[in-house]
Amino acid sequence: MRKQLFSFFKTLRHKLLFWFLVFVSSSLVILFIAVNYRNQREKIADVFETIEHTHGLLLKDYKNQFNFFTQETKNRVFFEFGTSEYVDNHKSLFNEIRQNVSNLSESDVLARYELDSELELISSHISTYDSTFNQVVENIKIRGFKDYNLIGKMRKAAHNLESLKGVDLLKILMLRRHEKDYLLRYENIYLKDLNQVAKEIQTDIRNSSRLSDAERITQLNLLKNYLDLFDQIVKLDKVIGIKDNSGLVAALNDDQEELTREFDELLLKAKLKKEEQFNVLKWITVAVISIFIILGIWVSFLTSKRITKPLTELTSYITKFVESNFTFTGDKEFTISEDEIGRLTLNFNVMRDKIIEQLTFFKQKVEERTAELAEANKKLVRVNEANSRFVPAEFLKFLNRKSIEEVRLGDNIEQNMTVLFSDIRGFTNISEQMTPQENFDFINSYLKHMVPLVRKHNGFVDKYIGDSVMALFPKSVDCAIKCAINSQKVLLKFNARRVSDGKAPLQVGIGMHTGKLILGTIGAENRMETTVISDAVNTASRMEGLTNIYGAKIIASQEVINQLKSDHKYHVRFLDEVIVKGKEKAIGIYEILDGLEEYELKSKWGLDDTFQEGIKQFKEQDFDAALRNFEDILIKNPNDHAALFYKKRSLELMGNGASNDDVHASVFKRKK
Repeated sequence: MRKQLFSFFKTLRHKLLFWFLVFVSSSLVILFIAVNYRNQREKIADVFETIEHTHGLLLKDYKNQFNFFTQETKNRVFFEFGTSEYVDNHKSLFNEIRQNVSNLSESDVLARYELDSELELISSHISTYDSTFNQVVENIKIRGFKDYNLIGKMRKAAHNLESLKGVDLLKILMLRRHEKDYLLRYENIYLKDLNQVAKEIQTDIRNSSRLSDAERITQLNLLKNYLDLFDQIVKLDKVIGIKDNSGLVAALNDDQEELTREFDELLLKAKLKKEEQFNVLKWITVAVISIFIILGIWVSFLTSKRITKPLTELTSYITKFVESNFTFTGDKEFTISEDEIGRLTLNFNVMRDKIIEQLTFFKQKVEERTAELAEANKKLVRVNEANSRFVPAEFLKFLNRKSIEEVRLGDNIEQNMTVLFSDIRGFTNISEQMTPQENFDFINSYLKHMVPLVRKHNGFVDKYIGDSVMALFPKSVDCAIKCAINSQKVLLKFNARRVSDGKAPLQVGIGMHTGKLILGTIGAENRMETTVISDAVNTASRMEGLTNIYGAKIIASQEVINQLKSDHKYHVRFLDEVIVKGKEKAIGIYEILDGLEEYELKSKWGLDDTFQEGIKQFKEQDFDAALRNFEDILIKNPNDHAALFYKKRSLELMGNGASNDDVHASVFKRKK
């Protein structure tokens, strides 16, 4: 059966199109069922909501009716103009109630629920309730209040009686008293008393000798008019029944109770029917959708099997071909179909043969080219390694360049860094005693020991200036200080070997300063180099120059010391404030004692209060006291060159006289 079904579609495209149409049709059916289910639910929910809303409107009108009886029956505006807020509310509510009932009666849902008879009964009682309420309103309006309508006419007639001559006024007042008691309490005893007093007044009028026949007739008519009006009011009260809950009011209350009961029953039945209908709709929808889903899964399985089986076989064959490095030539072990997959299989066999042929040719060419590229790659690696020796990799990183090929003339970036200058003292005299080759060997031997310390402490060498080294430390001043200290320690070991070889030890001065600098490229298009341009570089160079004057191994500027943490463990001492060349403001300079041979002596006699007190006295031009302090230090440590410098300077200024300019002048200005 399946083969016959698929035989109608010889191409894969036709098969897929057919099953696609099947799936689309199934999806549309499921969608239609889902939409129908949703619409039915909404329709049922709307009917139930309308019933609840109508019931709520009716309850709202009950409250409105109560407010009418308690408020409007004593409202002058109602009796004078006939307008009432509560009557208007009743009309508005009942218009909406009637409209809702009409809409419900037109819905087929209630008929399907077999609730249309209950709705007809409710509709009938609603009309009765509305008619009864309107009768109550009209009768209350006719009855009146105080000066309006029947009560107003009766009161006017009563006032006319009070002005009659020949009638006992006390009896008239008693008549009015019984009238008011009745209107207040609605008890029959007051009717009886009122009629008794009225008969007495009538007898008095007839028997009065003071009245003429015409006056007697007039007064009797006035009394009769009063009693007729009062009798009409009594009859209206019985019809309305507002005080004793009888008459129209009782009928109105009965209608309310009946409507409330009927609505409660309708709501209960509608709720049960709604839940029952929801369950029926849900299970029908679930059943139909489940059938289509199962059908879809079965069709998908059937389709995928028919389509994927030849594809799987072809894929397995291609996998063997690929895993064999495109050399597998075994015959295909499955039947070739007449559709696109069959044609694909035939074409693959042709392609396989071509690939094997071409691969054999290309393999030979690739092997030849691979050998050439391997040799070229070795040369490129050697060139890159050579370039990194001349241009620091850090420069390329700061300039945001991946290789030296990307560097352009004028590339630059501004950065905060610490600059370190290192220089061998007396190198000119040392080099004069050596041949050029010995000079190069000496310098390279020295730098071989010192330069690795720069990279070890997160710095890089910017340039070599003869025996001098300029290094940059982008991370922190601690890196530069640690590099300087370790350089002096390594120098101690380096000098130990020189002394053992019969050579003089080297003295190296190191200066440091930190600040903003610009790294970039300068030169021309055909010849450029990387460099650093900054006042910080010049100042660092000056710091290194001061090491020779103050006899210090490591000098750092005030800016370097300021960036150290307050809890740092370096041993530093203040040396001086100098105005270096190119500056107008004095710069504080400090000697770092860590890593020195004479560290223990300097830390014992140079870091105590004696040295700092001597500098303070020197600045205050108390040269005698300063001289004593520096001499005391030199007795204990003759190699403290800074103390020796200040001793000589103190003696010089004591002999020549001194001014503030002399005391605070820079070393460079003094040399002039």
